[in-house]
Amino acid sequence: MSQKQQVILNTPARKVFASQLHNDSIHVDSSNQVWLQGIVVLVSADGNDLFLDDGTGIIQANGVTRIVKDLFIQKGMYVMVAGQLRSSVTITECLPSIRVLKIADLTNNAHSEALWLTEVIHAQLKRSAP
Repeated sequence: MSQKQQVILNTPARKVFASQLHNDSIHVDSSNQVWLQGIVVLVSADGNDLFLDDGTGIIQANGVTRIVKDLFIQKGMYVMVAGQLRSSVTITECLPSIRVLKIADLTNNAHSEALWLTEVIHAQLKRSAP
């Protein structure tokens, strides 16, 4: 594993909303990881790419099949995706793109979706506090 890969994996993922990645309202460079949660709205035929809607916007996540082999991602699932921000513009209509480093199905966790908004706001307030 390269030193750059170790830095990426040792850096905690920053909890963000998709809208913040769309309008660059927060600074996230390519070495930082981001963490989003939302509903899967589209999965590619090979299952490697998905589109996630967190209620504030949609992002594209790539490389799912590299990470999980036993999880069948399908439309309508509520998932957590953590990964490296690749760019804010991709071929697919200017959607932020994330290279998946971790993904988890939270569909059966009744409180995940309800708490996510509060978690992101709390993490960002804590991060910006002096």
